[in-house]
Amino acid sequence: MPHVRVLLQRLHDGDHVVLGNAEQHLQVVSTSGDSTWRGAVRISRPDDHWIIEGDGGPLSGRAAESMSLDLFGDGVLPGAKGEPDRRYPGQFRVVVTDGVEGWSLINVVTMEQYLPGVLQAELFAGWPAATFEAQAVAARSFATMQVLQRSHAAWDVTDTPATQAYMGHATNDEAWAAVDATEGQLLLFNDALVPGYFSSCCGGLPAVGVDAVGPHEANAIAPLAGHGSPIQCSDAPVYAWTRTVPAEGVHEALQKWAVETGTSDIGRLQGVEQIESAAHNPHGRATMLRITDRGGNEIVLTCGNLVSALASLPQGPLMSGWCTGVRQGDDIVFEGRGYGHGAGLCQYGAARMGRRGRSTRQIIDFYYPGAVIEQRWGDRRRD
Repeated sequence: MPHVRVLLQRLHDGDHVVLGNAEQHLQVVSTSGDSTWRGAVRISRPDDHWIIEGDGGPLSGRAAESMSLDLFGDGVLPGAKGEPDRRYPGQFRVVVTDGVEGWSLINVVTMEQYLPGVLQAELFAGWPAATFEAQAVAARSFATMQVLQRSHAAWDVTDTPATQAYMGHATNDEAWAAVDATEGQLLLFNDALVPGYFSSCCGGLPAVGVDAVGPHEANAIAPLAGHGSPIQCSDAPVYAWTRTVPAEGVHEALQKWAVETGTSDIGRLQGVEQIESAAHNPHGRATMLRITDRGGNEIVLTCGNLVSALASLPQGPLMSGWCTGVRQGDDIVFEGRGYGHGAGLCQYGAARMGRRGRSTRQIIDFYYPGAVIEQRWGDRRRD
């Protein structure tokens, strides 16, 4: 069974992180030995060495100069002001990342301990068991692919929807039951692992993996070429949406993104008047968007790039890049479909299928056509 390395925080040299609480014992393991700490500890890294402040130190010598430290204990990360503490299974690791300024806090956890925290963060309590189980197989497959592809990196996934959301130790029995029921099960196609992409709502028409995620050969397979009919998510609250944003803010965000990414043609735009579909996939879902300014100048972006470019809008990011926009006075009025990239499993659609009595296997067959489920490990025991 693989371990998953989850990035929890990126920190700079002047930052610190507090781990644990008054009741815990924390064992710190470095290249030069172990030490035990009682109660909460404060970790920082000024001047290329670790400082741990708490009842058990100080950390010194070669340990302080290590590139990483592994911390074993109760796995408590104190919550922000007014928020409860968050528990994590497995261990914490603090590590200096090559080529990146600062350092990172990572949770290292077995796959089957990790997944309940994903399901609780990604799905609504009370959704059907088959939906939870289909999500467990998809999330396990996605995370396993990340582990394989990022073996030389410091971490495999983040704890945000940028990869898949993760809230640490899960308290939802539905999440644990789904992981137990599907233990070790992965999606395969022609004996190769299928990255189990998913999004909240596809908006009725699926994205194709190579368009929505990237042109990697792992995405150019039949299970990620999009599902068929009927539409399963039409009752979702995010099936269709409208967003009104100041036109000046949209233009400024595009210009900022152009500078950051070196996309020089966006600089030709003198404001934004209209955003419309410029290309579609075989299912009819937009893949490219044409942006026109008041002088008739045009540029074409992928739907994903529009979401990235407008991610920092004060009104919040767009729910998906499958959208259009029209200037009305000083605003751009966006109309869009779905929430997320739209490739693979649609969570709202899977929930509706579950409510209609569809099995886990039927949900998987619909959203990953041609994929098979195989069990690759087992005998996980819940802590």
